[in-house]
Amino acid sequence: MKGQRGGFRMLRREERTQPKTKDSYRATRKPGGEALCPRCDAVYRRGRWSAGPAPRSPRLLHCPACRRTREQLPAGYVSLSGPFLSAHSEEIVHLMRR
Repeated sequence: MKGQRGGFRMLRREERTQPKTKDSYRATRKPGGEALCPRCDAVYRRGRWSAGPAPRSPRLLHCPACRRTREQLPAGYVSLSGPFLSAHSEEIVHLMRR
């Protein structure tokens, strides 16, 4: 039958499901072109933020991670324990504060 594959009906573009959670830091529209985060130097290219060489004439735009950090709203928490932590605690604290 047309439009079906393996017992599942193909979804039309307007029927595709939306994310189940609302993330206020996720942009409703992708910014056009390339951008550079002035805080962490992340580069926005082809719909993704990543590390890489800066564009020649970048538009300055804060990345979602830096916006979260600035507003002190973490996306999650990390719990550390065990012998490795006690042996390397100074190094780990230094990395976290960076």
